[in-house]
Amino acid sequence: MTDEQLAEEGLTGFRWWSPAELPESSAVFWPPEFPALLRTLLADGVPASPIAIDG
Repeated sequence: MTDEQLAEEGLTGFRWWSPAELPESSAVFWPPEFPALLRTLLADGVPASPIAIDG
């Protein structure tokens, strides 16, 4: 994507995050519950069935 396309989507930047940084950040993630979802995935592994993510 170009910078212009990212701006049209409301994205002002992107970067790599460590799992530990996510819950401490004031950044906006999508889905909003992403830090909690990742924490659960890392602790419990892949769920047996797909999970619903509100959007």
